[in-house]
Amino acid sequence: MSFMNKIFGNKKTNIRKELIASLERVDFLAAAENIAYTFREGARKAESEGKRLVMKNELLAAAERFMENPCLEKAITLLEEYPSLLEMFVVTKAPLQVWAREFKKSKE
Repeated sequence: MSFMNKIFGNKKTNIRKELIASLERVDFLAAAENIAYTFREGARKAESEGKRLVMKNELLAAAERFMENPCLEKAITLLEEYPSLLEMFVVTKAPLQVWAREFKKSKE
């Protein structure tokens, strides 16, 4: 393995770890719905203004692959290529749940 491959390979691993941490508690189905809604509404708004929404075919194909099977691995693959979509995932995080628990004092 060349020196450059070692550098870029390590960088990709770090990016993947950061994505996994960012995607903790994300509702992937809701994220897929957010992406579909955003694309649909963007096209509708552009059409209502007499314009066309233009997107890269690669972006649409990557988003469709995620939406077919919304899961962590597909999300990482999509976000490695299009990190600007991360916010559509983050907004779906389940709220942190804190559980209170009663502890009985031991009888010493």
